[in-house]
Amino acid sequence: MNTLRTILSLVFLGCAAAALSACSDSAACETTDDCFGGEVCRGGKCLVVTESDASNNGTPDNNTSADGGTQGDSGTQGDSGTSGDDTGSSNNNNGEPECVADPFGETCQNDEYEPNEEWIASEHIFDANEAFGCRLDFRPIDQTFSATLCPLETADFYDFSYNTCKDFAYYIDFEFRPTNQCTTELVNFEFKNHSCDDANTNCTPLENGGLRIQHIVEQTPVQSENRAAYFAVSHGSSDKKVQVPYEITVKLHQ
Repeated sequence: MNTLRTILSLVFLGCAAAALSACSDSAACETTDDCFGGEVCRGGKCLVVTESDASNNGTPDNNTSADGGTQGDSGTQGDSGTSGDDTGSSNNNNGEPECVADPFGETCQNDEYEPNEEWIASEHIFDANEAFGCRLDFRPIDQTFSATLCPLETADFYDFSYNTCKDFAYYIDFEFRPTNQCTTELVNFEFKNHSCDDANTNCTPLENGGLRIQHIVEQTPVQSENRAAYFAVSHGSSDKKVQVPYEITVKLHQ
């Protein structure tokens, strides 16, 4: 009898010890399905169901994951799916090319060549004492300068002098390069002496409304016939005002 009582006591104590061990070493889990009956998954461990769990709409774990986050957070990424303030256009000027300017709001400083808003007031861009082209020997040009067409300007006009050659023809090249985003409808470059339709003149569009003009200076019966080349940057055919910083390269070569 005493032996039976002792055995039952040992069995009871073993069961109690196992229960205590289960409480102190709760099994790891991701959802409640990983736990025993009567347990819920909380903080990555299986815990005994409480009264509040049991009354929680019949779903003790409320779809809670091991890191406390909910599953089904409306599918947002926290930033409304946007990547910043980019409107999808290639510039930040309300969809317009960068050169389009507000004449009432822009500040534009006159460059060193002002005033040069008329042909008669054009800037003699190179040294007037230089004899380019043919005089005694052939004198080339290869120069680049920078300026800005402002919104309230009519145009920027320039000129330089050159001499023809008796024994051979040669070339005058102009390359107009806006340094901001623009188009040929908004800014215009022209060689006043000769249009792009002339037989001795070739024009090639460049990016941002730029233009390359190549002109053949034909040989003449006499040496050193003096001429003037006039060229200009102006607002284009659009009624929009622009502010265009630009570079112009002029080459005179054989």
